[in-house]
Amino acid sequence: MRNIGIKNRKKKKKKKKKKKKKK
Repeated sequence: MRNIGIKNRKKKKKKKKKKKKKK
């Protein structure tokens, strides 16, 4: 379960980068 939490955090960071590209 802890592994899923870390993977979720990495996915959230990637989503933030995509939002920046959208401006």
